[in-house]
Amino acid sequence: MLKERRPWTDVLNMLRASAKKRKLPFTLTVESFRAWCAQTGYLEKRGNKPEDMTVDRIDWNEGYHIWNIQMM
Repeated sequence: MLKERRPWTDVLNMLRASAKKRKLPFTLTVESFRAWCAQTGYLEKRGNKPEDMTVDRIDWNEGYHIWNIQMM
């Protein structure tokens, strides 16, 4: 139900788990990530097909910060 009601939170939880697994810093907040999603249209463009968008870190030496993510 969370995935349907608040998809940005579901994606954020997946990113947080990935950061924890990789032992990377994670400073994204629900509010900042939701605003980023609205600004970029990420939620409408994400998926599992090759042409769909994913969240990528701009600088691989840095963790998951709002200034260090982009759509790929």
